Amino acid sequence: MNIHNNIKSAFFVFIFFTTTLNVYSQVTISAEIRPRAQMWDGNRLLNDGSRDPLFFISQRSRLNINYTNDLYSIGFSIQDVRLWGDENVYTSTGVFGNTSSVDLHQAWIELNLCKHSKLKVGRQTLAYDDQRLIAYRNWGLNGMAYNAAVYKYKRNDLILDLGFSFNNESSNILFREYTSIKQKTMNYLYLKKQFNPKFNASFIAIGSGYVKNDSSNVIYMRGTYGANLVYKIKNIELKGSGYYQNGKSRKGLDVSAYLFSFVGQYKYKKFLFAAGIDYLSGQDAAKTDEDYQKKDHLFDILYGKRHVVNGEMDMFTNIPWGTSGGGLVDIYATIAYYPIKEIRLSMDYHFFSLQNNVLDNSTSTISYLDKYLGDEFDFDFKWTIRKDISIAGGYCFIIPTTSLEIIQGISLGQNKFSSFGWVMLTVKPTIFTSKK
Repeated sequence: MNIHNNIKSAFFVFIFFTTTLNVYSQVTISAEIRPRAQMWDGNRLLNDGSRDPLFFISQRSRLNINYTNDLYSIGFSIQDVRLWGDENVYTSTGVFGNTSSVDLHQAWIELNLCKHSKLKVGRQTLAYDDQRLIAYRNWGLNGMAYNAAVYKYKRNDLILDLGFSFNNESSNILFREYTSIKQKTMNYLYLKKQFNPKFNASFIAIGSGYVKNDSSNVIYMRGTYGANLVYKIKNIELKGSGYYQNGKSRKGLDVSAYLFSFVGQYKYKKFLFAAGIDYLSGQDAAKTDEDYQKKDHLFDILYGKRHVVNGEMDMFTNIPWGTSGGGLVDIYATIAYYPIKEIRLSMDYHFFSLQNNVLDNSTSTISYLDKYLGDEFDFDFKWTIRKDISIAGGYCFIIPTTSLEIIQGISLGQNKFSSFGWVMLTVKPTIFTSKK
């Protein structure tokens, strides 16, 4: 039986089961259709003139089913992710479909253990605080979901979460290979306290592990620890976070790395002004000390947000590659205008630089790149037509420096104007809600 028939069978069994239970239960069925048109002309990889602009339309389609009663909740989310035109079932007379587009985005059960405690097990979305480390990354077509068991405790103004995951690609006792690219295990403790209406603080500790290589049972564990502080007063909001990492890198090196960020925003009538800094540590190529070089000083943002956080051009979604391991400093500012409550117009500016020294591989002598990497400008709009329909779009461009060109392997003088444009329609209807 193929995946489509499996999903159909599971869907009808789920509907029958949940609609025949006691009157204290509730079923909600919702959907999401999200087509997005994009123009790539130098985002992620600078435009060197060798490629024509790429235009394409992608689409996410989801069906969400949630059931709740006094004892537990169950959630399913089935999604189809595709490019318009990527169908592989076709003939000269027609295009009929795709054999591998449908996927299970979420499937979880949440047990009500007692008045203040729950246990959520299965494939689920996770997001904490500023989402720098654990995020659901909604910009991506598939979105981010985790196989995890999460114990949740909430009482008054205190939240405590304990998460655990352990992944395998096969249950065959003879073959225990697991790719070294995917996270083998992620375990965490999250604690948040709302001290008063103006101030809250949270702490997180994460143990994330990757196998030594694709055929090894050795797991390199990295520890990440940090805090997130939020202070609000009238029209001002201040956010700050800091994280430190130790343990072992994916390559087995000892780790000593850090990240801190700060952002402040101010609302004035129909305007919002914000400014902040992200500071991610990197490796210093100028230090030849053996003890230093044996350690990995590049901060790993794990499964945290990429898009938007460090610019919509996505030059630094892969920070090790995008900075040649030198770390990243992103100083940014935002101006947003709301002509009416349903419409947001915004402009973001990013000033990018390396955190540490990176070798200049374009010369035969030992020298280091200038740390200044470039300036990015992101222009966006969002119109919430009604609560279940919105349209958004944007246009972005980057003015890179020679340092960024060298990091990306662009020949000097070959760099062209790099930009990115997009427009997206999102429709998220609630199809059915049963009465309790």
